[in-house]
Amino acid sequence: AGLPAPVDPGGVHCLPVLRETPLFRDLGDQALRHLAAGCTRRTVARGRMVCDAGAALDGMYVLIDGRVKLAILSAEGAERVIDIVLPGGVFGESAPFLDAPSPVYAEALCDCNVLSVSRERLREAVELWPAVALALLTSLAQNVRTLTRDLEACCLLSAGQRVARFLLNEATCGRGTADEAEVALPA
Repeated sequence: AGLPAPVDPGGVHCLPVLRETPLFRDLGDQALRHLAAGCTRRTVARGRMVCDAGAALDGMYVLIDGRVKLAILSAEGAERVIDIVLPGGVFGESAPFLDAPSPVYAEALCDCNVLSVSRERLREAVELWPAVALALLTSLAQNVRTLTRDLEACCLLSAGQRVARFLLNEATCGRGTADEAEVALPA
């Protein structure tokens, strides 16, 4: 009662994806259905852009499968990878709240499927369900923490120390001796 009409009646097909996405998995069914009604799903081929730096985003993205690189380019063309998004990950979650262009570009590292959650639906959901606002704030706070750690590493650690820290953070201890570990590189 009093909820806006669905933008995309076919959004029901997006509902299972939202239910499995860590950001949204603890939300109630009504909030998830509301968000799903404003979703669109698309396939992005390897090497193609999900979004360009400087583009106005009409929502945020959920990666269904594949891998997406978030990066920035300097004026000289040097690239800095900010993150590699894996399935279930989200990006562009600040877009619904800022009227600013995307500071990063998102490139598909392999063929992938992404879900776009509309800006309007996200804003409405934040107003209607405090749990949606809390989930988004938590995600944004985690991003700030990650970026702060990355900035610290870039400014205060040598290249060798940064590689060692990365490998230690990604390592999974083996079942054998205590000094064995495996590292699965995301890209």
